[in-house]
Amino acid sequence: MRDLKPFHPLETEPLNSRYFAQSLIEKAYFFHLLSDADLIQIQSDLVGILVQQADKWSHGESSSLPIEKAQDLMTSILFVISIQLKSYPSREQAL
Repeated sequence: MRDLKPFHPLETEPLNSRYFAQSLIEKAYFFHLLSDADLIQIQSDLVGILVQQADKWSHGESSSLPIEKAQDLMTSILFVISIQLKSYPSREQAL
């Protein structure tokens, strides 16, 4: 007899490998594995990381930066997060 594993919708859903973190969050929210509050917290945390990176980029000399630079920083942040999330044995654990 084969061992039956519990069905988890994230394990069968195709995710965008280039935008893994965003895709994982989107699918998890769609399947109600993340609440509205979870989504807001994730967004808030990402903005906090962006603020830290922007401060490093400007060497603490400015509280603003060009929108293109902010987009580049966020892309880099999400890329690094995606690499980390891909290292988990399952998508459920990554979530």
